[in-house]
Amino acid sequence: MLGLSLYALLAFGFGTWLPPLKLGGKDSIGARIIAGYAAMTAAFFIVHIALQMSLSASLISLMGIAMSGILKQFWKVRKIDASHLFHPVSVFLLVGFGAIALNGGGGYLPFTIDEFTNWIGASRLIHLHGGYAEIADTIHLPGYTPGWRLVLLMPWQVFGVADLGASASAPFVMHLGLATLFYEIVRSEISGRYNFRDSEVSLLAWLALLLYLTAEGTGKLWTYDLLIEQPQIYAFTAVIFFLLIDDLETKPSNSAVMYAGLALMGGFLFKAAAIIFVPALGLVTIWYLVRSENRRRPDNWKTGASRLAYLILPTLSVFILWGILKPVTAQNCMSAPMSTLTPQAISSVAAQDWQGLARRYGLAVGGYLLGYKTLLAFTGFIGVVVAAKFRWVSAHIALAGFAFMYLAALYWYHLTCFGPYYFENLNSIPRLSRVVIQPFHAIGLLVMAVGIVRFTPKRLFSKLTTNKITSSACYIAVAALLSWQSIQIYRTTQDVTTRVYQHVDSRIAEMRALANFVKSTYPRSRNTPLVQIVNQGADSDVFGYAKFFSMSDEKGQPRPIIRYAGGVSWSAGAPTNHWQEQLDAKQLQAKFAAADIIWPITTDDWIAHILSRLVRDDSCLEKLPTYFLLKQTDGTFSCQKKKSIVSNE
Repeated sequence: MLGLSLYALLAFGFGTWLPPLKLGGKDSIGARIIAGYAAMTAAFFIVHIALQMSLSASLISLMGIAMSGILKQFWKVRKIDASHLFHPVSVFLLVGFGAIALNGGGGYLPFTIDEFTNWIGASRLIHLHGGYAEIADTIHLPGYTPGWRLVLLMPWQVFGVADLGASASAPFVMHLGLATLFYEIVRSEISGRYNFRDSEVSLLAWLALLLYLTAEGTGKLWTYDLLIEQPQIYAFTAVIFFLLIDDLETKPSNSAVMYAGLALMGGFLFKAAAIIFVPALGLVTIWYLVRSENRRRPDNWKTGASRLAYLILPTLSVFILWGILKPVTAQNCMSAPMSTLTPQAISSVAAQDWQGLARRYGLAVGGYLLGYKTLLAFTGFIGVVVAAKFRWVSAHIALAGFAFMYLAALYWYHLTCFGPYYFENLNSIPRLSRVVIQPFHAIGLLVMAVGIVRFTPKRLFSKLTTNKITSSACYIAVAALLSWQSIQIYRTTQDVTTRVYQHVDSRIAEMRALANFVKSTYPRSRNTPLVQIVNQGADSDVFGYAKFFSMSDEKGQPRPIIRYAGGVSWSAGAPTNHWQEQLDAKQLQAKFAAADIIWPITTDDWIAHILSRLVRDDSCLEKLPTYFLLKQTDGTFSCQKKKSIVSNE
């Protein structure tokens, strides 16, 4: 509950310092949360990395800013509107707290290799070493903007403990802000067109929101991982939602574009790919200038320039600041994109089958666009048609420009950066493509909702609330869909703690069991044991899991409690995959003999034969993956059952 409380207070508190965005005459709480989240991330980035304040002092300063903003807001309002109790933010925060409580407080178990090595894993290293500067040059992918890594470790500064469960709600608060913005846009459209009571307007807006959440336009409300893609998606979707708000306004205003610029800044601090959005926002500004209703305005160019500044200056500012602060070790292509544009990189492209890659890449991305939630893709295309008809096109211009450049950059990285393996086996196309596909689905759903409100005959639309049957049906639908969302949130909080509903790499439990065995068996005074993992025929992701669990929790002086021997898979002949090493039997036996613990996960007859020369009792060799081998004083190994320690994880 600590994490959910902290993220919600910080995001809303920072949002209260921003000029309000009015939707239907009311302050947009969703906009405040989204922009406040971005401002919170930027503030932590500045005070900790640029000003070099400690992690705990940085959080204290952020809490001071947020709480003073909340107190200022309450002093200004001096009363609590009863309608806020039934606002999506209040309702879903309550559901989130309830789900965490029912799950015994909630935890978090990473389950993708990128989480272990890059996101939550990197956050844990920053926390344990006492700050980003201490590991800036050695952290995995040092050129990546550190915003998301810093966000995930914020709750840990309260008690000084790396509680992964407290970080699990970080995406939820941002997604809740985005969902609330959807609700407020629809509510504003309904209240501006129909003379409904507030309760009736809220009912219909709730119905639209819950249908949106059920469709999972931007995924589940409480996502099941802490990868960077969903926060990126929320930020980019927020940008195009704000641009749509700007198109829907009868008079041009800087409020919506200012919030769009802040959302993009947050997206850049999560991952530098957001900089690709800047040229797309330039296209939006050109569209604003050439629109017929704006060309006649005497201050057209001045207004266009100010709007462009609101859209891109926040992102360009942190882009420049990060360019100054970025570690000097950030020189590889993943951390330094410009290195893919050197003459050497460009000349290497000509030697590759770039045309064949283009065909495979285009088919993979296009197939996923059409095959991933096909109904939502269809809705997205309908949204394009509706937006074009009524000239609400700024959002789609921005998204189309960004999507083109993002997918082109991803193709270029396959040519120049990802390496031979991913040239042949395309790199995470579904996960990376969703960064542009989900915003497309979301804006399609929002445009359709606005179109239905605006262009359904008033008499027909009014029957939704005036007719007892349809009104009752709306209440029942809202109750049912809200119950469904509550169940989904509960299941997700349970899932991220136990992974009970997902297929999880079994090697995660194996490596956690190994680390726990070493902690309980080897006192600190003894030498750190050397462990040889045997994962014949598999990839090397197991090392990422192993290193995560084998780091001690001593803040300021973390140390690995295990040393790992290199390699997990071997072959006497030519390697059968990208990760396998070529060694003869004698070399491999010597390698095994040097270890203190041998931890088999997958083996074959060749491996078993080599190990038989080292094991005292060869009865375990027939079921090696259910045992681990522990070195004895005479240099031989004894078989130890894994079952008792792995099953307790």
